[in-house]
Amino acid sequence: MGLRRAKQAAALAVVPSPAPEPTRPPAGYDARTVAEAAEIIRHQTLVLGVRSRVAAAAGGLPPVAVPEPPVTPPAAASAPTGVDLGLVLAELHALAGRLDERGETAFAEREAALEREARQLEERERALRELSAELDRRNDDLRGGDKTFAEREAALQRESRQLAKTAESLAQQQRRLDERERALRELSAELDRRDDELRSGEKERRKRDGLEERAAKTRERELAARESALEKRAAELAKNEEAVAQLRRRADERAAELERRSDDLRRAEKELRKRRDDRERRQPPPEPPRAPEPEPPVVFEAPASPAPAAGDARRNVESLAALVGRYATEFPEQVEEWRWYVQSLRDVAAIGGDLPASVDGLVLDVFAPLLARAARD
Repeated sequence: MGLRRAKQAAALAVVPSPAPEPTRPPAGYDARTVAEAAEIIRHQTLVLGVRSRVAAAAGGLPPVAVPEPPVTPPAAASAPTGVDLGLVLAELHALAGRLDERGETAFAEREAALEREARQLEERERALRELSAELDRRNDDLRGGDKTFAEREAALQRESRQLAKTAESLAQQQRRLDERERALRELSAELDRRDDELRSGEKERRKRDGLEERAAKTRERELAARESALEKRAAELAKNEEAVAQLRRRADERAAELERRSDDLRRAEKELRKRRDDRERRQPPPEPPRAPEPEPPVVFEAPASPAPAAGDARRNVESLAALVGRYATEFPEQVEEWRWYVQSLRDVAAIGGDLPASVDGLVLDVFAPLLARAARD
């Protein structure tokens, strides 16, 4: 915005008008006409010099050399009959044309440099957009990985609950097997007791008749059958114990696998959080949107206000205008030039009156007496 206003100010500063035809009355010019013409030339030269210096300083260009305005002759002085005002005005317009050519050339070079910088900025913005798209894609991949890890963790939890149920079922079966084994041991003890009783009464049974012997043989066969059944039951118990041991080993292996998977999930979650934190630290903060800056109204002179500090005044055109109005009576010879500088500086100032850093040297050079006077207050 400041560069565009500086360009506009430079365009306004050197706008030559068509040179008038040099005419001179036969009797020459009187003193009043010469004085008025000299005042006009002085005023135009002053305005042209002020606008050219402000435009060059705002655009970062070397100052344009402008001739010093002529001093207005006193009204009582006699008019020089040999002065041709038409020629003087023609020379003034020619000078304005030369300044215009120099200003246009300098601003053309400045615009070319700004266009190159704009292209470089566009390339950087395109690279930033591509980088932002890549970061969004990686973020989507990370979110997909989070979902996959969550699904795997849920599946492992379901498997863990199922294994817990299986282990409980195996414990119940083991308790039932223990009860059966205890019952078999009790039955075997009972059979041994009866066998002892049979052996102790064997002599008496031999004395009995053959019915008793056959009954004893029958009892032996029954005992043999029971022993065979007990052996089969013992074999079944051994098989059940082996199956229980295998189930316990599988449960231990499954628990170890679940613990390993849990560790892998915790490490993966830690790595995922680390990557997310690194990505958030590398991502630049978004720039806040900028509101469009309206064009400031052009005011010839700011109303009188309390004098600002000298250090702040040279940074703000409205503060400079306030100082010019406040101390106008103390600097009558310079107040007109200062007011033209204030009006030209408004063209390159930002909203609120802040001046670019490129015009600091110009402000210090032109308004040095005024800033020194304000500093004393």
